[in-house]
Amino acid sequence: MKNHGYRVVTASNGEEGLEKIYSEKPDAVVTDINMPGMDGKTLCERSDPLKAERRFLTIVLTARISPGEQKWIKALQETQLMQKPFSPSRLLEQIDQYFGEES
Repeated sequence: MKNHGYRVVTASNGEEGLEKIYSEKPDAVVTDINMPGMDGKTLCERSDPLKAERRFLTIVLTARISPGEQKWIKALQETQLMQKPFSPSRLLEQIDQYFGEES
């Protein structure tokens, strides 16, 4: 998948991801719920207060989540759910839509 004009920064786990959210100040974050160390829910909850200072999109990926488990996602700012499996083009569409661009 090409980066579609976006600069892509990766992290190998939740702790590194949170560090990069602070240091890189991304416009969009894509995270899985299940990750080594810090899980995606904790990553989202710990990065959510940063959105008061600067907006950024968070897309949470998961294979299976019940409607009850989705409540924490809806409670966060600028956070969307994307169920697996997904196509890379759909992920890019969701990011482009957030930024008001046509894909």
